[in-house]
Amino acid sequence: VLKTNPDNYIETVIRADPYSLVADRMLEKIPHSEIFEGKSYKEVREYCKQPVMTYFYNSRMEPIKAFGEDTQELQAFYETLSELFPGAVNVMDALNDRWDNTALFHTWSTPDGHVAHVKVMEHIDGHLDNEGLDLPYRFEKNQPSLRGTSLSPNFIHSLDGFLIRHVADNLGQTFSHIHDEYQSHPNHMGRVRELFIDGVEVIANAKLLETFCEQDFGIDTKDFIKGLKTSSYAIC
Repeated sequence: VLKTNPDNYIETVIRADPYSLVADRMLEKIPHSEIFEGKSYKEVREYCKQPVMTYFYNSRMEPIKAFGEDTQELQAFYETLSELFPGAVNVMDALNDRWDNTALFHTWSTPDGHVAHVKVMEHIDGHLDNEGLDLPYRFEKNQPSLRGTSLSPNFIHSLDGFLIRHVADNLGQTFSHIHDEYQSHPNHMGRVRELFIDGVEVIANAKLLETFCEQDFGIDTKDFIKGLKTSSYAIC
């Protein structure tokens, strides 16, 4: 059980299921939606899962695929996320607004000293004329981008990497992983869980949002954080 930390984001021992929370609120807002008609509660939850997960990786198309464009369902979806997870939404929007359209890369460090150096890569499309045949091609180039959405997901991925290293370095047993899926011998999974929770507590105490802003943007974090309404996240 983690202790309350009022300066960060671990406050409760209740296992929170964000997808169920979204499904509940969506059903309250639009109980007669044709999208949910005939679906069981489990099916509604699964239907909401993909757009919720991808939205917080800066996807705008996945929610539209799920709920349609300019629909009451899409509007209810965005309202629900803002109501349930104001901190996550506000921080993601703030990071997006801080995108530097002259930068070739972004750099920050994680609590264990690992340095993430992420290049800004743009897709370049072109065409080759080969004896009358128009052949399209695409390649990636390290160059500034006018509008980027990669800061939030890359920052999250770097913390996933820290958690994996934290568990692997301290477990001392055979351990494998695929992103956030952890695998070990059943006899050691209790220890894996303990180390994962310990790593999350390290992240919470490190005030990484402030550190990230100072390292990558060189800005006064008080100004950046000021006015952001944060959320509470449950780990158990």
